[in-house]
Amino acid sequence: MSEPAPLGPGQMAAEVLNVASRRAVRDEANEQFNSARDHAQTALSPYARAGVQNLVARLPDGVTLGRLSFEQPKPRITWDNSAVTAYVERTAPTEVVKDIDPSILANPDVVEWILEHHPEALRTHVRPAYLDLLAERLDSDGHLVDLDTGESVPVATVTVPEPSGRFQWKPDRSHHAWLLTALRKGELDVDTDADLLEILVDGGNSQPETAVGQEPPLEQKRAAAG
Repeated sequence: MSEPAPLGPGQMAAEVLNVASRRAVRDEANEQFNSARDHAQTALSPYARAGVQNLVARLPDGVTLGRLSFEQPKPRITWDNSAVTAYVERTAPTEVVKDIDPSILANPDVVEWILEHHPEALRTHVRPAYLDLLAERLDSDGHLVDLDTGESVPVATVTVPEPSGRFQWKPDRSHHAWLLTALRKGELDVDTDADLLEILVDGGNSQPETAVGQEPPLEQKRAAAG
């Protein structure tokens, strides 16, 4: 590949100015997008808490602008070490291990004497990898079923965080150019033309209770006005 021809001062300045201006436009767009995302996350959080999973934005002529998908929080599991260890000792004893409490290593006794002189240093617990497998069988109350007896055994506390409203927006790229053109020509205004959008709700209750300090959803305001 041949080397490009040397540029004159004016051409060099044009190249640098082009990069600088495009970067400025990109930075401004990023700031506006982040601001819009933060505002939408707060405004739409009641829908996420009501169990809505997706919102599809579509114009009356059938043009789909994209899909907004709420992030679903994962349950947090707090194992009851005594209970889950007793459960696994009965149901999968090879998955229970004993080791030395690291704090006992500060004791001046020789390591090989630990088991004889410091049996309290032994800890019994379930292998972490096996806990991961048990987590898939855990019910929402933190119980595991003993496969031999059928007994439901409480071994953990399961906490499901409240949805924060965080989401991912996946635009329909086939209409990307049209949307940009409409915005640039002033044919589409995000403040006045929002009523044109049809929002298709997937999952949960499409009419959550309005949070304190928030306006009712658009559909409720229309019904009230009617």
